[in-house]
Amino acid sequence: FLLEGRVVTLVRPASGPARPTRTASGSVAVPGARARVARAGRIYVEGRHDAELVERVWGDDLRVEGVVVEYLEGVDDLPAIVAEFAPGPDARLGVLVDHLVPGSKEWRIAEQVTSEDALVVGHPY
Repeated sequence: FLLEGRVVTLVRPASGPARPTRTASGSVAVPGARARVARAGRIYVEGRHDAELVERVWGDDLRVEGVVVEYLEGVDDLPAIVAEFAPGPDARLGVLVDHLVPGSKEWRIAEQVTSEDALVVGHPY
């Protein structure tokens, strides 16, 4: 190759220190980490596309922590589902509702979940 009229030989740069890789959520990836055995707590997700989004963005992080995400298929039976799960200090429950608009049917259903160890959240539109 010519550089400013002189013959040069290109060489690969010496590799520098390895930089930590990141998960899709931006967390520092744990190289070679295997999924942890599932813990008692769960995250229930109402919408299929929301469950896919949670997996795509936070899946690697949740597997390292042993958190299982389950597709809920609607919230009509949410109070019974939460009661059956029986959340407690060692088995907490998070529920992601698709449209949690104040005053809506979903809002009224979510209000029936009263466990201190269950959190129901969603976007308000």
